[in-house]
Amino acid sequence: MLPFQHSESIEDQRASVRLSSEIAQAAPTEWRPVLEGYLQFAKEHFALIERFGRFPHRNHVLGRAPTAEEEAYLSRGGATFGQGVR
Repeated sequence: MLPFQHSESIEDQRASVRLSSEIAQAAPTEWRPVLEGYLQFAKEHFALIERFGRFPHRNHVLGRAPTAEEEAYLSRGGATFGQGVR
């Protein structure tokens, strides 16, 4: 599920959310809180790709020019998932 979560493809993001949900639902009760946390991360990644079509926090390292909306999002403390942003 993680390779899908780190993709900038909206189809892969849908697969990530679906797989994360299926895994959380099928897990033993004691594992569900952890796996539901992973599901939440999958939903957060999906939301960024749905909104921007890419991960804004990757722009610098990939040599992409950010949009004004992406710059505003990041300057307000938008999610970077632990990746440094310049």
